[in-house]
Amino acid sequence: RGRGGARPRLELRLLHEGHKMEAPFTLKSCGVTVWSLGEIHREEWSFKYWSSKGCLFHHAYPVGYRATKCHFNKVYEMWIEKGKFGPIFAVKEVGKDLVFRGESPTKPWTKVCLHQRTGARISGPLHFGFSDPATQSAICAMYNATELAAAKEGSRAWNEVLSPQEKAAKDFMEMEGVGETAAMVLASTSSLGGAPHRSRKSLAKWAARDEGAALKKFLVESTELPHNLRRWPAWRAKFVPRIIEALIG
Repeated sequence: RGRGGARPRLELRLLHEGHKMEAPFTLKSCGVTVWSLGEIHREEWSFKYWSSKGCLFHHAYPVGYRATKCHFNKVYEMWIEKGKFGPIFAVKEVGKDLVFRGESPTKPWTKVCLHQRTGARISGPLHFGFSDPATQSAICAMYNATELAAAKEGSRAWNEVLSPQEKAAKDFMEMEGVGETAAMVLASTSSLGGAPHRSRKSLAKWAARDEGAALKKFLVESTELPHNLRRWPAWRAKFVPRIIEALIG
C-alpha cells in the first residue's frame, strides 16, 4: 500500500512493438466488453481528460470510449462524451432512454444505484473497464510520447501550444484557492465585463472598478461555477475574500 494506506498506482503494461489491441474485447476480470476505445482528447482543456492521482492506473479518458456491462441483472451501456471543461461519463440501461451522467466514472454509476435504490456502492473505473491492465494497454497504444510520459509519471498532458483561455487558466491557478475548474470558468466567462479575461492583470483591473463587489457576487452566486464549490463554506468565507485581496489588495 502507498502512503496513508492508499493503493499504489499500478505500472502500465506496454504492448510489444507490432502488436495492437483493438476493440471489441471482453475483460475477464470484470465482465466489461469494450466496444470502442475512442480517441485521446487533444483539443482545449486536454489536461482535464486524465484520471486523478488516486486511480489504480493513471491514464487518459478517451472521448468516444464505449463499453457494456451486466449488473443488477441488466445490461448497461457506458460512454465518454466531450464536455465544456472536461469529460462527461454516461451510463444507461440498454433499451431504456434514461441516461445518467457525471464528471467522473463513479458519479453516473452512483446515480444508477440511487435510482435502483440498491444501497450499493460501485467503483466507476472498475465498471468502465479502466481497472484492467488490458484496457490500459490498449489506451496506451494511442498515446504520443508526451502522453505516455504523463501516464508513467502520474502527471497530466497539457497541449504543447496553449489556447488563450488555457494560458489564462494557468495564470488564475496561481492564486490561492483557485482550482482547475474555477480557473477555467474565470478564463472562459463573458460575465465579468462582457469578454473573457486573458490574465490576472486584466481581471484585477476590471474588479477594482467596484472594489471587487461584482467579482465577489460572481464567485459566490454564479451557476457557471460548480454547485459543490459554491456550497462549500470555506469557498465563501475563506477563499473568495483571499482571491479578491490577491487581485486588488
